[in-house]
Amino acid sequence: SYTAWVTVSTPPVIRTYFDASAARDVDALAACFSEDARVADDGKEYVGVEAIRGWKASTDAAFEYTTQIISSEQDDRGYLVTATIAGDFPGSPIDLQYRFALAGNLICELQIAP
Repeated sequence: SYTAWVTVSTPPVIRTYFDASAARDVDALAACFSEDARVADDGKEYVGVEAIRGWKASTDAAFEYTTQIISSEQDDRGYLVTATIAGDFPGSPIDLQYRFALAGNLICELQIAP
C-alpha cells in the first residue's frame, strides 16, 4: 500500500490506481478510469477503458518493475504524483510524473512522462 506518501487531499482513486498497479491487477486498475478516459504514456495515447486495460496488460507482460512514490501534490490542473520506476527496462531507474485529471471519483485523464 502507498498510504505512507498520501496526503489527505489525494483522492482514493489515485491510491487505488497505484495499489492495483503494484498488485498487477489489470481489472482493478481499469476500474479506476471513466469510460472515455485517456492515458498518454511513452509517446502513445490510449482512449477508453478497454484500451487502457490493454496498455496495462502489455506493460505488465513486457517488464518487471517496482514503483517508489516520491511526492504527491494538487494544483490547478489536477494531481501530480512523482515516482521512481525501477525494473528490467532500458533506462531504469527513471523518475516519472503521473498527472491525473478526475471526473467525479474516476480518472478521466492520465499523462505519464519523465
